[in-house]
Amino acid sequence: MVLPDLRDVVTEYKGMLLLYRSAIKEMTTRLEILGEEYRFSQGVNPIRKIESRIKSDENIVRKLQRKGKEISVDNIQAYVEDVAGIKVLCRYTTDIYRIVDLISSQKGIEVLKAKDYQLEPKMSGYRSYHMIVAVPVNLSGRTVSTKVEIQIHTMAMDVWSELEYEIGFRSTNAAVSEHTLKALRECADMIQYLDKKMLEIKEEFETE
Repeated sequence: MVLPDLRDVVTEYKGMLLLYRSAIKEMTTRLEILGEEYRFSQGVNPIRKIESRIKSDENIVRKLQRKGKEISVDNIQAYVEDVAGIKVLCRYTTDIYRIVDLISSQKGIEVLKAKDYQLEPKMSGYRSYHMIVAVPVNLSGRTVSTKVEIQIHTMAMDVWSELEYEIGFRSTNAAVSEHTLKALRECADMIQYLDKKMLEIKEEFETE
């Protein structure tokens, strides 16, 4: 069996990461423009903050292993849909769907998958809206469609999500007790109640 030259593998991997970083820049720029355009026409920007990240090598490998796939650049691109990630924070739950509509209406952006965890929270109580989109990356002489995961949630829900991640709930392989799950769900419900009440206050204030 002829093994691939390590230098070729490294070059291919670096080229793949270049695509993902470029896709993040492209999508982030579009989001910033959409937010400012919405502010111009409606008086308020539904986007409060945009964050991004490239998935770590360790987490990429772990995800492929969980899927039972050989570790290769082709498999990363085929089976790891969240190598490039963008998190969009907003003030109110209604802003989530405004942002979803803005992204979905973008020319050249293809929505591959969407999951509304606002309507169907995860077992832990996690609420958000996830999209996998294909973003065109224009290179010299060619355009490469590149996957980006977009997570949209309120600032209040982001606090809960960060703490959930900090305690290691999503990264642990150990069984989580029903007591822990119940506590997480209770905290998530409190956040949902806060989001709901703040939206009600906002709408009431606007009608006065």
